Amino acid sequence: MMYAEFLEAGMRVFALWPIQPDGTCGCGDPECESVGKHPRASNWQHTPLWSPDQIDVMEEMDQFATGYGVLVSPDLLVVDVDERNGGAESYQKLLEDIPEVAGAGMVVRTGSGGQSRHLYFKMPEQQALLQHLQKYPGIDFKSTGFVVGPGSHHISGGQYEVLAGSPYDLEPAPESLLSKLRKPDRHRSSVNGQPVDVSLSDVESMLESIDPDTDHETWIRCGMAIHHATGGTGLDIWDSWSSNGQKYPGFAAIEKRWHSFGKTAQPVTIGTLAHYAEQAGWIAPVEFTSDVHFDPPSFHSASIDDESVDLLRPPGFTGRLAEWINSRSRYPREHLATAAALATVSSVAGMRYVDELDGITPNLFLFGVAASATGKESVLKAHQELLRAAGVSAAVHGGIKSEQEIYRNLIRHQAALYVLDELGEQLAKIQNARTKGTASYLEGVIGTVMSIYSKANSHALITVICKRKYANSFKRT
Repeated sequence: MMYAEFLEAGMRVFALWPIQPDGTCGCGDPECESVGKHPRASNWQHTPLWSPDQIDVMEEMDQFATGYGVLVSPDLLVVDVDERNGGAESYQKLLEDIPEVAGAGMVVRTGSGGQSRHLYFKMPEQQALLQHLQKYPGIDFKSTGFVVGPGSHHISGGQYEVLAGSPYDLEPAPESLLSKLRKPDRHRSSVNGQPVDVSLSDVESMLESIDPDTDHETWIRCGMAIHHATGGTGLDIWDSWSSNGQKYPGFAAIEKRWHSFGKTAQPVTIGTLAHYAEQAGWIAPVEFTSDVHFDPPSFHSASIDDESVDLLRPPGFTGRLAEWINSRSRYPREHLATAAALATVSSVAGMRYVDELDGITPNLFLFGVAASATGKESVLKAHQELLRAAGVSAAVHGGIKSEQEIYRNLIRHQAALYVLDELGEQLAKIQNARTKGTASYLEGVIGTVMSIYSKANSHALITVICKRKYANSFKRT
């Protein structure tokens, strides 16, 4: 395996599910169609540059047993030649038209063997490129997604084999090739982590529906979304839209704001702009789509329409908390940071806030799932810091010893906030108590938690023994 070389060269790699001895995918789905090419992590698009310690942990867990993926975007262009679909003949045509392609810094024969291969180039800058050229069937020009790394196993029994070069030898993609692949008047952006190509007319169409005199936060987020969607080239679009409002601050102020965008670790994407536009009555003439076809072609996922909702960027104060929590992490941890921000607001507001629309209170059960040595501890620490700053640390607990303890904590503070690390171990103890009878005081914990914390507008009933034991406490409250 060569994943260490890719890491040292500044590229991003991630683990794939192993190929089982019987030829099935290690994901556990016997019908999986992506054997040997199935990422272990569902959010592989956001793979960070792993530290040596993190790689050591993943190696100890045998995560690279049969293969790994190399993240293509945003720094790579990989010419993927597939002999099975006519790629060998097309590759010869490509070399005749653009001889510089033969000088790729690294060439890898894919696991299917024959003339199938990956040719690696650096991308001089992020830009929207076509993935297919009609003249060259059987060749994918990958500037997004991932490819399986050299040394990995193939379902056929072969391996991905380096024919020439290494990750250290990559050169910029030939301009003669890029000129054929560039998309006119379009910019690469993303919606919910998926790449889309957006035209300037798309952006202008959305802005026509949004009042430029909207509140300041929405106005700023529109500017950030335009910046992200146009790769920093849409200043005139933001200025022209803003100048139609009475709050227009002038071009100098617009330009100053513009140049501060793009520096945040939490970019606002075109999905947010589309959300604001749809709220104002805009109807998309077409769906945002991409001609990108990931390898593997599909994964099992719920069909939820969340195009207009940026789930990783909650509005208002909660969103600012999520940004702060994420900034405390060495590597981006957007999902965990958002969950921690919601947990913070829920814990602090509790039953004192009632939603006017539905009459509910923000009681939440939140579960954050992350692998070991991936930075989840920094998110947990930031969440605890916020609870201390809010003055509720006396009601925060890091474990559950018994169901009676839950009642004691509630009686003591009228709130009991649980921040549990390694929840799986806690649940295992409870399960053992139920099946083996080793700790009877844990048996009723799950029922007690569900009874108390899932009934925000009700009252928790306690036993006569508890009433007698805490009678004085009740009198004081």
